[in-house]
Amino acid sequence: MPVQLSNEPKSEITFFNVLKISILLVPARWEATSKAAWTRRAIPDIGRWLGRTVPLVPLTFHMTQALTGHGCFQWYMNRMARADSPHCYQCLENSDTAEHTLFECSYWDRFRDQLSAQLGRRPTAADLPRIICGPEFEILPADLTEKSAILRDAEEQFRLFYGMVEGILSAKEEEERARQTVIARDATAEDET
Repeated sequence: MPVQLSNEPKSEITFFNVLKISILLVPARWEATSKAAWTRRAIPDIGRWLGRTVPLVPLTFHMTQALTGHGCFQWYMNRMARADSPHCYQCLENSDTAEHTLFECSYWDRFRDQLSAQLGRRPTAADLPRIICGPEFEILPADLTEKSAILRDAEEQFRLFYGMVEGILSAKEEEERARQTVIARDATAEDET
């Protein structure tokens, strides 16, 4: 016998009802877990993420890496035994994390220039929830002109952040491939001697 998720008749149990129930259960699990610390910093309120006011664009490979911290970051690759050290090859900082790459490493500043100009300062990890979720709908002004201006600005910041992530991570992966090629070539040359 199927489990009934609500008091509604069986024919009224829809995808949207199940989705509503799931959304109600997710925040408690999201807040309780000790895993995904970087992702929870980026998206501290899963309900706000699901109801974001910026465009719902597909999560690309690079955006997923940026939001999870699982990608071409030496800290992560070292943790997965795919790199000898967690330090940043671009600036020699001790820990090359998603936060370091996206917001701190000066080597990638050229990719942050447009977003920095839009924000009037260099972006930080603290800006991430607002940039990827947009302004909280409840605090938007009632005036449609003001609301539209705020939403356009949020959409532009999101677009610039998206481009920043794609630019940084594409360039970083290209540099990592070149570095790995040199390591492999050196290892082959050493084996031949």
